[in-house]
Amino acid sequence: MISDKINQITITAAVRQYGDDEPTISADIEIDGTFTVGNTPSGLAVDLYELFKSTKRNGRYFILTCSCGMPDCAGIEQGITVRHHRDEVRWMIKDRGLVNNAPVHFTFDSALYKREVRNALQQMIDIKELHPSFEITPQLMTGEIIWQRALRMKNKPLKKEGI
Repeated sequence: MISDKINQITITAAVRQYGDDEPTISADIEIDGTFTVGNTPSGLAVDLYELFKSTKRNGRYFILTCSCGMPDCAGIEQGITVRHHRDEVRWMIKDRGLVNNAPVHFTFDSALYKREVRNALQQMIDIKELHPSFEITPQLMTGEIIWQRALRMKNKPLKKEGI
């Protein structure tokens, strides 16, 4: 069942350091102040490149993944189905690795969703420029793709409809 409620989403870039490991840059997602992924002991991580791709078109995205970068490692097999409908972006999460029973649906304002993704990318750029040795996680290869794309879009203004 899809709710008429518009969910609030906040996406931020953060620096993390575990033990003696080198610091890394990762992203956090918070939805309605209760559904949080990123800075949690769950072992889940946010793949900012998948999130970025989800701003462009409908599809299935592995926005949430294992902290190692491999979704199946965290029991995530289906990812998040993303649909763009008018001025909304809808998520449907059916994956047992992410939800316990019934599918979970979120509906976001499209402009806010795209702005939050762009802001998180800008935060990542700022952190990476200050600390070039910090790797972008969860997945180095994806992280480097994000970094290269973020550098290309650094000086582009935020469009009303696009990112």
